[in-house]
Amino acid sequence: MDEAMKELMTVFSGEPRKINILYRILIRTVARAKIRFSYKLWLFFDFLRTIIMVVTYYFFSFIVTPRHLIASGYISDYFVFAAIGLALGAFTSLSLRGFAITVFFEQITGTIECAFVTPSGILPILIGDILFYILYASTHCVLVLGILVMMGKITFTVWTILSVILLVLGLFLGNLPLGIISAALILKYKQGDPISLILTWLNYFLSGVFYPISLIPESIRMLSYVFPLTWTLHGIRLAIMYQLPPWHSDVIITLGISFAYALIGIPLTYMFFMWIFNKVRKEGTLVHY
Repeated sequence: MDEAMKELMTVFSGEPRKINILYRILIRTVARAKIRFSYKLWLFFDFLRTIIMVVTYYFFSFIVTPRHLIASGYISDYFVFAAIGLALGAFTSLSLRGFAITVFFEQITGTIECAFVTPSGILPILIGDILFYILYASTHCVLVLGILVMMGKITFTVWTILSVILLVLGLFLGNLPLGIISAALILKYKQGDPISLILTWLNYFLSGVFYPISLIPESIRMLSYVFPLTWTLHGIRLAIMYQLPPWHSDVIITLGISFAYALIGIPLTYMFFMWIFNKVRKEGTLVHY
């Protein structure tokens, strides 16, 4: 046996390396970023779309009456109201569809079995991808809010920035249980993601993303309060418009509601995801698409 073969056998006969879970998450985040940034033309148009949406709602602001905004507790500038909703839209879609997108990508590329059954485990893969999507959504949010600042529409203090960061975290975590359910259904049924599409549409329609919920007919308005986005979006708008610090009652109440959704929903839906995962793995359909 030659020396090269002996060295190779020595490498593979040793104890497996134990890599810190945070490092595994970081590696996955970097890998997802490299994939995303390799499509430079798509990246350009994705950010261009955000800027076009800002310009669109700027012109909408000339024809929308401020009366309903004032009645709902906001400042009278519809452009600011809608632009904040647009800035946070990326986080809403992320929390509802982020996990499902990760599962879907692994399916269509044929790597889902390799990715999910490795010693690295499922969590570093999912968390790593979600961490990248959070950073990516943050760039869109900063872009929109930066445009508002440059136009002199809003101003930020250090405490306001901290309030917004905490509230956005609450927005993401509060909606995450629905996103985990969506990912589980992708594992099971492979094609189609009806639940996240429906929930995204209902969130945009009922949670006041582009108009105050006071405009929604009273017969269905109560449904708005079922969605955590209704509460977090309202709290974030108030924090930005009135420069609220983290200890303000509106911020504290919003955070309490958001984290209540997360603390109850995430463990339950994660167990549901693992149940579906183990089921399709035993059936031998994990890799099938």
